[in-house]
Amino acid sequence: MSSEHHIASFVAHVRPETLSAFLNWAHAQPELDIPAQSEQGKVVLVTECTSQQDVLATIDHIEQQPGVLGCTLVYHEVMDQQDADTMETSL
Repeated sequence: MSSEHHIASFVAHVRPETLSAFLNWAHAQPELDIPAQSEQGKVVLVTECTSQQDVLATIDHIEQQPGVLGCTLVYHEVMDQQDADTMETSL
C-alpha cells in the first residue's frame, strides 16, 4: 500500500458539441468526480489516487477523449496516507 494520498483537480476544456459524450464518459470513471461544468465546455474534475504517476495518467486519459481541447492541473495536494485516513474518519 502506498504511503501517499494525492488529491488533484483539473479543468478540461471540451468542444460543446461533444460535452454530453465527455460527461457520460467521465461519470463512468469511478476515480473522477465532477463538481462543476459549463455549457461552454469547461469541466472541473477531481480525483484521489496514490501516486503522482496516477495524477499524470488521469490527465493523459482525459486529454485522449474525443472533443477534449486540453486539460490543466489546477490543484494537487499530497499527504501521508495515515493523515488522509484520519481526515476521512473525522468527516
